[in-house]
Amino acid sequence: MISDTDDLLKTDTDQDPATPEQGGLDRTPGTITVDVDTKGQITGQTLTI
Repeated sequence: MISDTDDLLKTDTDQDPATPEQGGLDRTPGTITVDVDTKGQITGQTLTI
């Protein structure tokens, strides 16, 4: 399993995507869906809650 902090230095301490970037990642709740068909075509979408 891979999490959003694996091998990434997280330095943004306010967790607010609306503030200026301070480095690291802001966590935003959501989902990522990926489908791969039998011909290898990859489609997907992201949903931010």
